[in-house]
Amino acid sequence: MEEIIKKNLDFLCVKYGMKYSSHIFENYLGKNASLDTYSYYNENGCFSVLSIEARGDLNFAYFNSIDFLKMYVEPEFMGRHKYKINVFETEKGIWEQHEKIFFFKNPFFWWNKNRIFRALAEVIEVQIVKTGQFYGIKVKSD
Repeated sequence: MEEIIKKNLDFLCVKYGMKYSSHIFENYLGKNASLDTYSYYNENGCFSVLSIEARGDLNFAYFNSIDFLKMYVEPEFMGRHKYKINVFETEKGIWEQHEKIFFFKNPFFWWNKNRIFRALAEVIEVQIVKTGQFYGIKVKSD
């Protein structure tokens, strides 16, 4: 999955000077599954992709700093959903466009991580062009 994420979101590092970090938390919450995290961050905040492949879970989160990520994955911190982002609520037209094959809605779109991250990259780029930030994280433009 890291390859898909980097392929689609590394423009944040190249174009906007963000940093990238990935981390795997083994035996996550004692459930014999790992939590894979992929984060793009700068001094203004951190956007993280949180994936539990064994369950098919894919979540997105915003933190003030990359340091909050390690605290977030602790069991006593997990119930706090204030960090989660529903990326699909932003720029709905882009998501709907990517969901379609010709004029038909693709029922398998949400199973294809490559398509999801391609759409997410477009959503992030549009947000940056419009507002200079994405999901609350200000970025430096060229």
